[in-house]
Amino acid sequence: MQMRDLIMFSKVDGRKDIMQFSAYLFRMLLMDPLYCNSTIGLAACTLNKITGSVWILNPNKNWFAALHKKSMSTRLRKYGLLYDDLYDPLYDLDVKEALDRLPREVVDARNQRLLRAMDLSLKHEYLPEHLQAQQTPFRSYLQDMLALVKRERAEREALGALPLYQRTIP
Repeated sequence: MQMRDLIMFSKVDGRKDIMQFSAYLFRMLLMDPLYCNSTIGLAACTLNKITGSVWILNPNKNWFAALHKKSMSTRLRKYGLLYDDLYDPLYDLDVKEALDRLPREVVDARNQRLLRAMDLSLKHEYLPEHLQAQQTPFRSYLQDMLALVKRERAEREALGALPLYQRTIP
């Protein structure tokens, strides 16, 4: 989307166009974490600095974020997963380090949930309704440890120390 498209959205009256722009901006924020480099991202970053929070990602302030959270919750409940189960330790070394620091029972429960979800997916089935009702997909078990690992890594970089782990290409 170019600047002329932004001007078109501002000139056109109508809720549908505004909702389409909001949906496009939300998709862009989710797909591109470095959205501040784009034209729309600059507008969102400026708005973020003015308001002091990322309102577009807050389900309490944005109806589209609330709709996304509800659909994610429904999909995670169908397979019995938690949101933290979606973090990939092969993609991010901080996640791998955080999982290594967690107690063995928590990691085993995570692996069991992932295996059950893969099994249900291969069978084209879902969890029974009474088990889906018991699921709490946004209960976090990894976020605190992940924040600690990221803080430690940032502190090591600030002090100029060598990193604890580096990705090597075999």
